[in-house]
Amino acid sequence: MADSFSFKLKYWGNQQEDYILPNVWLGREYLVLGKLLIKLAQWRARGLIDFDVFVKITGVGTLTNIVNFEHYEGLQDKYDLTLYVKAKESFYPLIWLDITGSSWTEEESRSRYGEAVYAVLSTKIEIARKYNVLGRVFFIHYNDVEEKLKCISALQILNLERKNKIKKDKFERDAKSEYYLIPVEYWKNLVELRVAIKGFYQSFKEYLARVSK
Repeated sequence: MADSFSFKLKYWGNQQEDYILPNVWLGREYLVLGKLLIKLAQWRARGLIDFDVFVKITGVGTLTNIVNFEHYEGLQDKYDLTLYVKAKESFYPLIWLDITGSSWTEEESRSRYGEAVYAVLSTKIEIARKYNVLGRVFFIHYNDVEEKLKCISALQILNLERKNKIKKDKFERDAKSEYYLIPVEYWKNLVELRVAIKGFYQSFKEYLARVSK
């Protein structure tokens, strides 16, 4: 129990469960969540997706104050958000989303790494591979300075690594964890996410049709 409380203090300071006290350290996760909610609503209103997509805050991180005492046990606890669809009275996960970002301009990144890159924690890819959901795990990157919102899937990252187009490295000084340094050119607009949502929803409908026979 003590370890869980120290874990909570590390991420949320003195925030109480279910209450968020706004401060300068809230992080870009909240900003990206808001933008994503607006984007999903716009796609639905314009008929670009013809079904409801539900968003649930699921990851152990800055987006939720509730500590799951078994936060290393399940898939949903590894990523910030999960997108669901509803069939009858049940919700089914379509896509897991993790939010990342940077405060550098592309020019600053190019000066530091030789090319403009966005980083993704390598363990996030390993988790997607472990649970066999590489194509259903997406990373949304927000550039604070240039206000760019881009996305890429875990499967795309793995394919880029296999083709020797990206590498793993220590993204921050004195970092213990390795990151994939992914050139900006390989990141896509959120249209890519919308296409994936529609594709997995179609697969889900076909699955329901098979099991209901």
